[in-house]
Amino acid sequence: MPEVDPLLAAGRQLRQRREERGLSLRQLALDTRISAAVLEALERGWSDRLPEATYLRTMLPLIERHLALPPGCFDPMLARGNQLQARQQRQSNLLRFTPGSIDVFTTWQGTVLYGVLTLALIYGLNLQQRKIAAQGLLASQPIPPLPAKEQATPPSPKQALLKLYPDLRPLEQAARGQGASQLRRWFETSP
Repeated sequence: MPEVDPLLAAGRQLRQRREERGLSLRQLALDTRISAAVLEALERGWSDRLPEATYLRTMLPLIERHLALPPGCFDPMLARGNQLQARQQRQSNLLRFTPGSIDVFTTWQGTVLYGVLTLALIYGLNLQQRKIAAQGLLASQPIPPLPAKEQATPPSPKQALLKLYPDLRPLEQAARGQGASQLRRWFETSP
């Protein structure tokens, strides 16, 4: 007698109990807040369409309670799902290698690529340092600061602002009172 897949057996039990209670897949999905696609995959034993075991661990007890099934009756689904996911993960790690993929570093080929890239960058940096040293631009000693006499004194913020915005000069003249004296002269000379 052929061995029955535990995932298929548990799926049949789920479907039978759902139909006994007169629930459609859609209604069960609304009641449990589990998508109809996941429920259908559970009922039909489609392991490739099931979510990860972590999610199934929270979904299956919810379905068991809602359908009044004994606790743990869907545990074979978890065991089978874990085995299939582990096998699929191993196969995908061996087959999947694309340099643009985020999974590139989970494969041995990606590790080799990363090592080669690192060595190439170190070699390039070494070449650049040699070129700078050959041009005499590489200093092995820190460059001392200029003596105090040779250092330029920075302009005051006011001078720097006026240098950037020469239109502000009338404000400077007004601050010295030149505008007020010109205004007084104008009033004195006007009829």
